[in-house]
Amino acid sequence: MLKLETKSIAPRREAMASYAQKVAKAHQKLHDGSLAMTGWVDLPANVNETYLAEILTVSAEIRRQYTALVVIGIGGSYLGTRACYDLLEASRCGVKLFFAGWNLGGRYHEKLLQKLDGHDVALCVISKSGTTLETTLAFNLLKNYMEGRYGRDFSDRVYVITGENSGALRQEAVEKGYRVFSLDEEIGGRYSVLTCVGLLPLAAAGIDVAALLDGAKAAYDDLNCADMEQNPCYQYAAYRNVLFAEGKVTEFFSFVEPEMFRFGFWLKQLFAESEGKNCRGIYPSALLYSTDLHSVGQFLEDGHPIFFETMITLASYATGSAAEGYQNIYHEHTMAMADAVYHVRNEKATPIMKLTMDALDAKNLGYMIYFFEKACAMSCLLMGVNPFDQPGVEAYKNQMRLLLD
Repeated sequence: MLKLETKSIAPRREAMASYAQKVAKAHQKLHDGSLAMTGWVDLPANVNETYLAEILTVSAEIRRQYTALVVIGIGGSYLGTRACYDLLEASRCGVKLFFAGWNLGGRYHEKLLQKLDGHDVALCVISKSGTTLETTLAFNLLKNYMEGRYGRDFSDRVYVITGENSGALRQEAVEKGYRVFSLDEEIGGRYSVLTCVGLLPLAAAGIDVAALLDGAKAAYDDLNCADMEQNPCYQYAAYRNVLFAEGKVTEFFSFVEPEMFRFGFWLKQLFAESEGKNCRGIYPSALLYSTDLHSVGQFLEDGHPIFFETMITLASYATGSAAEGYQNIYHEHTMAMADAVYHVRNEKATPIMKLTMDALDAKNLGYMIYFFEKACAMSCLLMGVNPFDQPGVEAYKNQMRLLLD
């Protein structure tokens, strides 16, 4: 469901082989429960069917009763859901999702309220701690908006996703009677898209979340192997470390389909927040082809050689629409462009990997999500950093609280 190709590994075979034993040890750590915050690792193989049924039941209620769901969250509470929503646009058949609290833009939120006036609205607020500033600010704004439209009895329109045991948001939900879904304390935000964080709003939007989980399960089965030679996910993780040792400190995730581009925003958080510690880590960025070939293409060809590239392409673009023939013409040109880039990068000895999805659907997306989650965790462990904390994130928050106080 996801094919890894690279020609640039060949001259680095010896360096790659030196990671085989480290990979095997790290694989054991990921799966034996000795590391904190690894609840996501075995999740695809242990889906709680009762919990999933509740998500599907509630999402069906949302689709029947409302026309819009505002998802309030930032970081891991936003990026994965938004990426899936954009990527699976063609298959959506439920409520329209709007997103709030992922920025501090006053004008953005003012315009959002104006857009909501034409809809019957529900809210889904996501915060594990219940104290995230951007989320709290947007939730307060939207609660005032909801009370103005629906009166004080709007609580049945509010769905809360928060920590299992305590927190300000959970306490408010109990007091106000909001519907609550609990987040596993052993799953961090950037690894949470395959939990209720992503599943509830995506299911409300009409996306087949069961297929999303099926794809993740297929990835779990394929990638549950400690042998690096048999595991493309671990090959990718080890190769990143080989390139980092060579001075390649920037990774460009390049996409050839516009619907896929926002997936790069999730990848940026996943890798940057997991890996960027102890003065180590590879800086992640995202490119959209062929647009960026006409803007930063010159740099990619002849600029400072501190980067490598991971290109994500699509094998098939079958849509079943009346315009499918025309779509296929575009796809043919897109693949020619991707092959040309892959060729010239290798000719210039610029490291490039190509990952090809079979199709643009929920099952393939679930596979890709799990592939990158596991690749990121493995890459961090090989680099010697904790994949699951983010101490640097708190610095600006603490200073901001002081300024606001």
